[in-house]
Amino acid sequence: MLQGMEYVYEVYKAGSFSKAARNLFISQPALSTAIQKAEKNLGFKIFNRTTNPVTLTEVGMEYIDSVEKIMGIEQSLQDRINEINNLKYGHLNVGGANFFSSCMLPPIINIFTQTYPGITLEITEADSISLYKKVQQNHIDLIIDSGAYDEEHFIAHHLLKEQILLGIPASNPVNERYQKYQLSYLDITCDKHLKEQDCLDLSELKDQRFILLNKGHDLHNRSLQICSGHGFMPENVLYLNQLMTAYNLAIHGIGIVFVTDTLIRLATHQNELIYYKINDPAACRDCFLAHRRIASPTKSMEKFIEIARKVFPYHGAVS
Repeated sequence: MLQGMEYVYEVYKAGSFSKAARNLFISQPALSTAIQKAEKNLGFKIFNRTTNPVTLTEVGMEYIDSVEKIMGIEQSLQDRINEINNLKYGHLNVGGANFFSSCMLPPIINIFTQTYPGITLEITEADSISLYKKVQQNHIDLIIDSGAYDEEHFIAHHLLKEQILLGIPASNPVNERYQKYQLSYLDITCDKHLKEQDCLDLSELKDQRFILLNKGHDLHNRSLQICSGHGFMPENVLYLNQLMTAYNLAIHGIGIVFVTDTLIRLATHQNELIYYKINDPAACRDCFLAHRRIASPTKSMEKFIEIARKVFPYHGAVS
Protein backbone atom coordinates (compact mmCIF):
# COMPACT_ATOMS: atom_id res chain seq x y z
CA MET A 1 0.00 0.00 0.00
CA LEU A 2 1.30 3.47 -0.89
CA GLN A 3 1.66 5.41 2.37
CA GLY A 4 -0.58 8.47 2.58
CA MET A 5 -2.05 7.89 -0.87
CA GLU A 6 -5.47 9.23 0.19
CA TYR A 7 -3.88 12.55 1.14
CA VAL A 8 -1.82 12.70 -2.05
CA TYR A 9 -4.84 11.91 -4.22
CA GLU A 10 -6.98 14.58 -2.54
CA VAL A 11 -4.32 17.24 -3.23
CA TYR A 12 -4.20 16.05 -6.86
CA LYS A 13 -7.99 16.35 -7.21
CA ALA A 14 -8.29 19.68 -5.36
CA GLY A 15 -5.29 21.32 -7.04
CA SER A 16 -4.14 22.92 -3.79
CA PHE A 17 -3.06 21.94 -0.30
CA SER A 18 -5.49 24.33 1.39
CA LYS A 19 -8.56 22.99 -0.46
CA ALA A 20 -7.46 19.40 0.11
CA ALA A 21 -6.99 20.05 3.84
CA ARG A 22 -10.53 21.44 4.10
CA ASN A 23 -11.92 18.43 2.21
CA LEU A 24 -10.04 16.05 4.53
CA PHE A 25 -10.97 18.00 7.69
CA ILE A 26 -7.34 18.32 8.79
CA SER A 27 -5.02 21.30 9.13
CA GLN A 28 -2.91 22.38 6.17
CA PRO A 29 0.40 21.93 8.11
CA ALA A 30 -0.63 18.38 9.03
CA LEU A 31 -1.44 17.63 5.39
CA SER A 32 1.85 19.12 4.16
CA THR A 33 3.76 17.01 6.70
CA ALA A 34 1.95 13.85 5.52
CA ILE A 35 2.75 14.63 1.87
CA GLN A 36 6.41 15.36 2.68
CA LYS A 37 6.64 12.06 4.55
CA ALA A 38 5.16 10.19 1.59
CA GLU A 39 7.62 11.90 -0.78
CA LYS A 40 10.55 11.08 1.54
CA ASN A 41 9.57 7.41 1.68
CA LEU A 42 9.26 7.27 -2.09
CA GLY A 43 12.44 9.21 -2.76
CA PHE A 44 10.97 11.72 -5.21
CA LYS A 45 8.73 14.79 -5.36
CA ILE A 46 5.12 14.12 -6.25
CA PHE A 47 3.98 17.72 -6.66
CA ASN A 48 5.40 20.78 -8.32
CA ARG A 49 4.55 23.41 -5.70
CA THR A 50 5.63 26.41 -7.82
CA THR A 51 2.46 26.29 -9.94
CA ASN A 52 -1.06 27.39 -9.11
CA PRO A 53 -2.89 25.07 -9.04
CA VAL A 54 -0.21 22.60 -7.97
CA THR A 55 0.75 20.13 -10.68
CA LEU A 56 2.25 16.67 -10.76
CA THR A 57 5.87 15.96 -11.50
CA GLU A 58 6.59 13.38 -14.18
CA VAL A 59 7.07 10.68 -11.57
CA GLY A 60 4.07 12.04 -9.68
CA MET A 61 1.91 11.20 -12.70
CA GLU A 62 3.06 7.58 -12.44
CA TYR A 63 2.26 7.64 -8.71
CA ILE A 64 -1.29 8.89 -9.34
CA ASP A 65 -1.78 6.30 -12.08
CA SER A 66 -0.84 3.58 -9.56
CA VAL A 67 -3.14 5.06 -6.91
CA GLU A 68 -6.08 4.99 -9.35
CA LYS A 69 -5.36 1.36 -10.17
CA ILE A 70 -5.32 0.51 -6.44
CA MET A 71 -8.57 2.41 -5.97
CA GLY A 72 -10.06 0.52 -8.89
CA ILE A 73 -9.11 -2.81 -7.30
CA GLU A 74 -10.58 -1.73 -3.97
CA GLN A 75 -13.79 -0.59 -5.67
CA SER A 76 -14.02 -3.89 -7.58
CA LEU A 77 -13.71 -5.78 -4.28
CA GLN A 78 -16.48 -3.71 -2.72
CA ASP A 79 -18.67 -4.20 -5.77
CA ARG A 80 -18.17 -7.97 -5.66
CA ILE A 81 -19.15 -7.99 -1.98
CA ASN A 82 -22.34 -6.16 -2.94
CA GLU A 83 -23.03 -8.74 -5.61
CA ILE A 84 -23.05 -11.50 -3.00
CA ASN A 85 -26.16 -9.83 -1.67
CA ASN A 86 -27.87 -10.38 -5.05
CA LEU A 87 -27.96 -6.68 -5.93
CA LYS A 88 -29.97 -5.83 -2.84
CA TYR A 89 -27.80 -2.75 -2.42
CA GLY A 90 -25.00 -1.02 -4.27
CA HIS A 91 -24.12 2.07 -6.31
CA LEU A 92 -23.93 2.74 -10.04
CA ASN A 93 -22.82 6.00 -11.68
CA VAL A 94 -23.70 6.48 -15.35
CA GLY A 95 -22.39 9.45 -17.35
CA GLY A 96 -23.74 11.04 -20.48
CA ALA A 97 -23.78 14.26 -22.44
CA ASN A 98 -26.90 16.43 -22.25
CA PHE A 99 -28.72 14.69 -25.11
CA PHE A 100 -28.02 11.17 -23.90
CA SER A 101 -28.90 12.03 -20.30
CA SER A 102 -32.18 13.71 -21.17
CA CYS A 103 -33.38 11.58 -24.09
CA MET A 104 -31.80 8.10 -24.05
CA LEU A 105 -31.12 7.27 -20.41
CA PRO A 106 -34.65 7.84 -18.98
CA PRO A 107 -36.31 4.69 -20.46
CA ILE A 108 -33.30 2.57 -19.38
CA ILE A 109 -33.28 4.08 -15.89
CA ASN A 110 -37.03 3.57 -15.50
CA ILE A 111 -36.72 -0.20 -16.01
CA PHE A 112 -33.47 -0.53 -14.05
CA THR A 113 -34.70 1.29 -10.94
CA GLN A 114 -37.95 -0.69 -10.89
CA THR A 115 -36.07 -3.98 -11.28
CA TYR A 116 -33.26 -3.18 -8.80
CA PRO A 117 -34.64 -0.60 -6.33
CA GLY A 118 -31.78 -1.26 -3.88
CA ILE A 119 -29.13 0.05 -6.29
CA THR A 120 -28.42 3.76 -5.83
CA LEU A 121 -28.22 5.18 -9.34
CA GLU A 122 -26.32 8.42 -9.96
CA ILE A 123 -26.25 10.28 -13.28
CA THR A 124 -23.32 12.53 -14.20
CA GLU A 125 -23.96 14.97 -17.03
CA ALA A 126 -21.02 16.59 -18.83
CA ASP A 127 -19.37 16.77 -22.24
CA SER A 128 -17.84 13.55 -23.60
CA ILE A 129 -14.23 14.64 -23.06
CA SER A 130 -14.81 15.28 -19.35
CA LEU A 131 -16.81 12.08 -18.94
CA TYR A 132 -14.06 9.82 -20.28
CA LYS A 133 -11.62 11.40 -17.83
CA LYS A 134 -14.04 10.71 -14.98
CA VAL A 135 -14.34 7.07 -16.05
CA GLN A 136 -10.55 6.78 -16.02
CA GLN A 137 -10.51 8.24 -12.51
CA ASN A 138 -13.15 5.74 -11.29
CA HIS A 139 -15.72 8.48 -10.68
CA ILE A 140 -18.09 7.02 -13.31
CA ASP A 141 -18.85 3.35 -13.97
CA LEU A 142 -20.47 3.58 -17.41
CA ILE A 143 -20.62 6.23 -20.10
CA ILE A 144 -23.19 6.40 -22.90
CA ASP A 145 -21.70 7.92 -26.04
CA SER A 146 -21.45 7.73 -29.84
CA GLY A 147 -18.69 7.47 -32.40
CA ALA A 148 -15.05 6.73 -31.75
CA TYR A 149 -13.52 5.71 -28.43
CA ASP A 150 -10.13 4.60 -27.11
CA GLU A 151 -10.26 0.82 -27.62
CA GLU A 152 -7.03 0.38 -25.66
CA HIS A 153 -8.62 1.66 -22.45
CA PHE A 154 -12.37 1.13 -22.94
CA ILE A 155 -14.76 -1.69 -23.83
CA ALA A 156 -17.95 -0.72 -25.69
CA HIS A 157 -21.33 -2.45 -25.66
CA HIS A 158 -23.15 -1.34 -28.80
CA LEU A 159 -26.75 -0.15 -28.57
CA LEU A 160 -27.70 1.20 -32.00
CA LYS A 161 -26.45 2.66 -35.25
CA GLU A 162 -27.19 6.27 -36.00
CA GLN A 163 -27.01 8.40 -39.12
CA ILE A 164 -25.67 11.94 -39.20
CA LEU A 165 -27.87 14.30 -41.20
CA LEU A 166 -27.64 17.97 -42.08
CA GLY A 167 -30.28 20.15 -40.47
CA ILE A 168 -31.11 23.52 -42.03
CA PRO A 169 -33.55 25.94 -40.36
CA ALA A 170 -36.87 25.89 -42.22
CA SER A 171 -36.73 29.69 -42.39
CA ASN A 172 -33.46 29.63 -44.37
CA PRO A 173 -34.26 30.52 -48.03
CA VAL A 174 -31.50 28.18 -49.23
CA ASN A 175 -33.99 25.32 -48.76
CA GLU A 176 -35.93 26.47 -51.83
CA ARG A 177 -33.09 25.24 -54.06
CA TYR A 178 -33.08 21.71 -52.64
CA GLN A 179 -36.70 20.62 -52.38
CA LYS A 180 -36.13 17.19 -53.97
CA TYR A 181 -33.53 16.33 -51.30
CA GLN A 182 -35.58 17.35 -48.28
CA LEU A 183 -36.54 15.12 -45.39
CA SER A 184 -39.05 16.01 -42.67
CA TYR A 185 -39.19 14.94 -39.05
CA LEU A 186 -41.83 12.33 -40.01
CA ASP A 187 -39.57 11.04 -42.81
CA ILE A 188 -36.84 10.41 -40.25
CA THR A 189 -39.17 8.62 -37.84
CA CYS A 190 -40.28 6.39 -40.74
CA ASP A 191 -36.61 5.65 -41.66
CA LYS A 192 -36.97 7.15 -45.13
CA HIS A 193 -33.40 8.47 -44.83
CA LEU A 194 -32.13 4.88 -44.53
CA LYS A 195 -33.50 4.03 -47.98
CA GLU A 196 -32.54 5.34 -51.41
CA GLN A 197 -32.47 9.12 -51.16
CA ASP A 198 -30.83 11.82 -53.28
CA CYS A 199 -28.08 13.73 -51.48
CA LEU A 200 -27.29 17.37 -52.07
CA ASP A 201 -23.80 18.70 -52.75
CA LEU A 202 -22.69 20.17 -49.43
CA SER A 203 -20.10 22.36 -51.15
CA GLU A 204 -22.95 24.61 -52.27
CA LEU A 205 -23.48 25.46 -48.59
CA LYS A 206 -19.87 26.43 -47.83
CA ASP A 207 -20.83 30.09 -47.28
CA GLN A 208 -23.51 29.22 -44.71
CA ARG A 209 -22.94 29.54 -40.98
CA PHE A 210 -22.25 26.12 -39.49
CA ILE A 211 -22.84 25.16 -35.86
CA LEU A 212 -20.20 22.58 -34.93
CA LEU A 213 -19.06 20.85 -31.77
CA ASN A 214 -15.68 21.74 -30.29
CA LYS A 215 -12.46 19.97 -31.14
CA GLY A 216 -12.12 16.63 -29.37
CA HIS A 217 -15.73 15.55 -29.95
CA ASP A 218 -16.40 12.70 -32.34
CA LEU A 219 -19.03 14.73 -34.20
CA HIS A 220 -16.51 17.57 -34.65
CA ASN A 221 -14.11 15.22 -36.44
CA ARG A 222 -16.85 13.63 -38.54
CA SER A 223 -18.34 17.01 -39.52
CA LEU A 224 -14.99 18.27 -40.80
CA GLN A 225 -14.34 14.95 -42.54
CA ILE A 226 -17.69 15.21 -44.30
CA CYS A 227 -17.05 18.81 -45.36
CA SER A 228 -13.55 17.95 -46.57
CA GLY A 229 -14.98 15.07 -48.59
CA HIS A 230 -17.20 17.62 -50.35
CA GLY A 231 -14.27 19.86 -51.19
CA PHE A 232 -14.47 22.63 -48.61
CA MET A 233 -13.91 23.54 -44.97
CA PRO A 234 -16.53 25.72 -43.23
CA GLU A 235 -15.26 29.21 -42.42
CA ASN A 236 -18.27 30.81 -40.74
CA VAL A 237 -18.51 28.57 -37.67
CA LEU A 238 -20.06 28.77 -34.22
CA TYR A 239 -18.43 26.18 -31.92
CA LEU A 240 -20.27 24.60 -28.99
CA ASN A 241 -19.68 21.84 -26.46
CA GLN A 242 -23.03 20.01 -26.51
CA LEU A 243 -24.98 18.54 -29.45
CA MET A 244 -28.30 19.39 -27.83
CA THR A 245 -27.28 23.05 -27.57
CA ALA A 246 -26.20 23.10 -31.21
CA TYR A 247 -29.53 21.57 -32.22
CA ASN A 248 -31.52 24.12 -30.18
CA LEU A 249 -29.60 27.03 -31.73
CA ALA A 250 -30.28 25.63 -35.20
CA ILE A 251 -34.03 25.38 -34.62
CA HIS A 252 -33.92 29.09 -33.78
CA GLY A 253 -32.38 29.81 -37.19
CA ILE A 254 -28.86 30.66 -36.03
CA GLY A 255 -27.08 28.25 -38.39
CA ILE A 256 -27.05 24.83 -40.03
CA VAL A 257 -26.05 21.81 -37.99
CA PHE A 258 -24.90 18.20 -38.28
CA VAL A 259 -27.35 16.21 -36.19
CA THR A 260 -28.07 12.52 -35.57
CA ASP A 261 -31.29 10.71 -36.43
CA THR A 262 -31.34 9.47 -32.83
CA LEU A 263 -31.69 13.03 -31.56
CA ILE A 264 -34.29 13.88 -34.20
CA ARG A 265 -36.45 10.88 -33.24
CA LEU A 266 -36.30 11.63 -29.51
CA ALA A 267 -36.44 15.44 -29.56
CA THR A 268 -39.73 17.31 -29.16
CA HIS A 269 -39.34 19.80 -32.04
CA GLN A 270 -40.67 18.64 -35.40
CA ASN A 271 -40.94 21.32 -38.07
CA GLU A 272 -38.24 23.87 -37.28
CA LEU A 273 -35.53 22.10 -39.31
CA ILE A 274 -35.43 20.52 -42.75
CA TYR A 275 -33.09 17.54 -43.00
CA TYR A 276 -30.80 16.30 -45.74
CA LYS A 277 -29.12 12.93 -46.16
CA ILE A 278 -25.31 12.97 -46.35
CA ASN A 279 -23.43 10.75 -48.77
CA ASP A 280 -20.30 10.00 -46.75
CA PRO A 281 -19.01 6.97 -44.78
CA ALA A 282 -18.39 9.27 -41.80
CA ALA A 283 -22.15 9.92 -41.57
CA CYS A 284 -22.76 6.55 -39.91
CA ARG A 285 -21.64 5.74 -36.36
CA ASP A 286 -22.44 3.53 -33.37
CA CYS A 287 -24.02 4.49 -30.05
CA PHE A 288 -22.78 2.47 -27.07
CA LEU A 289 -22.24 2.07 -23.35
CA ALA A 290 -18.55 1.90 -22.37
CA HIS A 291 -16.48 1.16 -19.28
CA ARG A 292 -12.79 0.94 -18.45
CA ARG A 293 -11.04 -2.08 -19.94
CA ILE A 294 -8.89 -2.53 -16.82
CA ALA A 295 -11.90 -3.17 -14.59
CA SER A 296 -14.35 -6.06 -14.90
CA PRO A 297 -17.96 -4.86 -15.09
CA THR A 298 -19.89 -5.24 -11.85
CA LYS A 299 -23.17 -7.12 -11.73
CA SER A 300 -25.11 -3.85 -11.64
CA MET A 301 -23.20 -2.61 -14.70
CA GLU A 302 -23.96 -5.84 -16.53
CA LYS A 303 -27.67 -5.58 -15.71
CA PHE A 304 -27.79 -1.92 -16.79
CA ILE A 305 -26.15 -2.83 -20.11
CA GLU A 306 -28.53 -5.77 -20.54
CA ILE A 307 -31.58 -3.54 -20.04
CA ALA A 308 -30.16 -0.84 -22.33
CA ARG A 309 -29.68 -3.34 -25.15
CA LYS A 310 -33.29 -4.44 -24.82
CA VAL A 311 -34.50 -0.83 -24.94
CA PHE A 312 -32.23 0.02 -27.89
CA PRO A 313 -31.59 -3.24 -29.81
CA TYR A 314 -28.51 -3.07 -32.01
CA HIS A 315 -29.04 -3.80 -35.71
CA GLY A 316 -25.57 -3.34 -37.10
CA ALA A 317 -22.46 -5.46 -37.46
CA VAL A 318 -19.96 -4.86 -34.67
CA SER A 319 -16.52 -4.25 -36.10
